[in-house]
Amino acid sequence: MSSGLVAANYRATLYDPRGRFTLAKDQQIKDIVLKLIPQAVVTGRVLDAEGKPMEGARVSLLKASSAGGVARWAEVAFAQMLDNGEYRIPRVGPGRYLVKCTVPSGEFVRMPPESEVETGYAATYHSNVTDPSLARQIEVLDAREIRGVDVQLNLARLFHVRGNLELPNDGWHNITGQFMLLDRANPSQVVATVKTTSPNLQFDLAHIPPGSYLAYAKLDETPVYQAQQVVDVTAGDVDGLVLRVRRSDPIPGVLQRKPDDRQVDLRKIAVRFPANWIGTDPGAGYTPVQIGSDLTFRGYLSDLFGFSSFRVQVSDLPDGCYLFSISYGGVQVPESGVEYMPDATLVITIGVVGGRVDGTVAGDDDRPLGRAVVGLFPADGKGKPASLQADAKGAFHFNAVPPGDHNLIAWGDVSRDDLENPHFVNRFANNATAISVTANGSATAALKIVSK
Repeated sequence: MSSGLVAANYRATLYDPRGRFTLAKDQQIKDIVLKLIPQAVVTGRVLDAEGKPMEGARVSLLKASSAGGVARWAEVAFAQMLDNGEYRIPRVGPGRYLVKCTVPSGEFVRMPPESEVETGYAATYHSNVTDPSLARQIEVLDAREIRGVDVQLNLARLFHVRGNLELPNDGWHNITGQFMLLDRANPSQVVATVKTTSPNLQFDLAHIPPGSYLAYAKLDETPVYQAQQVVDVTAGDVDGLVLRVRRSDPIPGVLQRKPDDRQVDLRKIAVRFPANWIGTDPGAGYTPVQIGSDLTFRGYLSDLFGFSSFRVQVSDLPDGCYLFSISYGGVQVPESGVEYMPDATLVITIGVVGGRVDGTVAGDDDRPLGRAVVGLFPADGKGKPASLQADAKGAFHFNAVPPGDHNLIAWGDVSRDDLENPHFVNRFANNATAISVTANGSATAALKIVSK
């Protein structure tokens, strides 16, 4: 690839960056043109607490993304500091980004001789905050060099997390295990880890900055024996933490109909349990579970190595049906995943009488706009948004819409990540078209694209 360009796919859009298209039998597409996108470059400096250049720090460029439908920030590029504290991240495509700076664990830890207080550099975002929700975002719209994206690292108290693993019975000998802290906001991110051995299976993790973590433990045995619980590190060491390790048994589950008096066959619905792997991005889907004639099933997680949580994917619903809710142990399951709970039952409720929404989209010139992006949002903000691209003539059709009040908004082009970001969508609330859908009913709307 030529220097200064970002890769692009044929017919790619923000909504569909892969540029998928349908090719019929014997159809030919000629004169394909691939337009490479000129790159943007992000540059800046990283300074220590005293305002001096910080050599050896790592700068991450995080792009607005989603995991299982839940907004998050995913690293897409990084750079190491030069000796003058400067960094340069090239080949940056359009999008919204955060800049995050970290110092390798164990380095630059300060412990004044006159005090037992331990300090070190916390992960810091542009501009000089440790909370990502307060960080200043960078929006890349075109090819240019974005300069002055500086970060001054913040010093923070560092603490210990100490405790031990508790075995399921007294018949175990010569056991080894692993204990680690995971970033609770992103459980695939390992903050610190240590090996533990019997008989005490004790652990002591040092240099831990304040934050909310998921304490995870696993025995080096097959099948999987593990434990996890939330640990908040605030103003002092965490001592006496006990993680009770037990076998990860299959998850019992059941499908339900809403309303339950309509007999729709749900046995061909595909239910999968992708895992959120430790140390990696969320895992891919697995073979669907077998659903019995009584609509019960069992989800098997015990063969997965090193997962912190799992998600529930439901697909292949019958015509007119929609996903109403998923609960696990009586608690609604977020799309980002749920932590394993012993003896908890998974309940998936399927709405079996959905509605339909049809309409058209026009551009700024009031002419039909093909491939416009249409978002369908529950008015109460509680359901899952739906979206699609209009056809070549600007027509769109939503099937199996949950009964209730909804809002429709159309864009010329927009990313799926933005559509799943309530802060982005709420900017256009005044431009939404309100509709009401009844069970087995339909609604129509004529939309005009909004300006971003």
